Amino acid sequence: SSNGSPYIGNIFYQNGFAAITHPGYQDILGNTNLSEVNESPTFGSLTGSSPGDVLFNNDGTRMYTIGNINSVKSISQFNLSTAYDVSTSTFHVSKSFSQGTSAVAGHFNNDGSAIFVVDTAGEEVRKFNVTTPFDISGGIPYASQVTPTGFSPDVQSPWGIDFNPDGSKMYIAEQGAGDKIYEFDLTTPFDVSTTSLNTELDLNDSFGISTSFVGQGIIVDKKGTRLLVSDNGLEKIYEFFLNTPYRIESAVFIRSYSTGAGSITGLFTVGNRIFVSDNSAAVVEEFNFSQNPLDVIQFQGSHLIFENEYQCTVD
Repeated sequence: SSNGSPYIGNIFYQNGFAAITHPGYQDILGNTNLSEVNESPTFGSLTGSSPGDVLFNNDGTRMYTIGNINSVKSISQFNLSTAYDVSTSTFHVSKSFSQGTSAVAGHFNNDGSAIFVVDTAGEEVRKFNVTTPFDISGGIPYASQVTPTGFSPDVQSPWGIDFNPDGSKMYIAEQGAGDKIYEFDLTTPFDVSTTSLNTELDLNDSFGISTSFVGQGIIVDKKGTRLLVSDNGLEKIYEFFLNTPYRIESAVFIRSYSTGAGSITGLFTVGNRIFVSDNSAAVVEEFNFSQNPLDVIQFQGSHLIFENEYQCTVD
């Protein structure tokens, strides 16, 4: 208990070690080194140099990067002969964006019929339809849907983008001096013209994370309890636990991962696998979180709110 009140917090369990904490404690497990386990072929001027983001379709047989095709911001599509094995990727087609001259990151809706693209210079998110779901070869016409003008004063130099599974929330990571992450509510799911700011999380003020390159990749996992943010400058990925699912204001800073990647921009996760677009090396690299598993148990007093395979009581 704390000050006579029931203790509310989390148990973080890793490799036989349990750490009991609450939202006031940060950077619980320190820094962990990750080793690359796989890498795509190098992209070139005709296949998407300087990739700013990486995406996949739902079964991992197609990969997409957002980068430069002959100095024009475009999206490239690759076929993978083995699902999620980026080393088996072969270039298929690329399409330029008809709106926005500084497209850097994107996110598909659930069925692949639309892609939402961040225009960092215009400080907007635009929706493009995908004529054939998850296949850009059929065209990506602009859907005439863009974030409201109120988006721009709040977010400066946006880059990373993610949505919760039902499209009612959108997350934007801001690169540059702001070091902030934003959570937006959408009154109509996956309609970015209906966004309104819910809250913002200042990584510097809250956790002491401050570089000019934080926020070029962001992931909120499907359960809404894990937040990942990339740091291009320090070649790191920061991991946070969300005490309230999908609410970034409840974030607890768990640890950082050093990757050794030259320039991390976009992030994409599948289970314990994480894929990063390396802007300087012009490749997609894969790392595996299963090397350092983390299980989280929430508790209040001696009552477990939810549990994995571990049984315990807290006095």
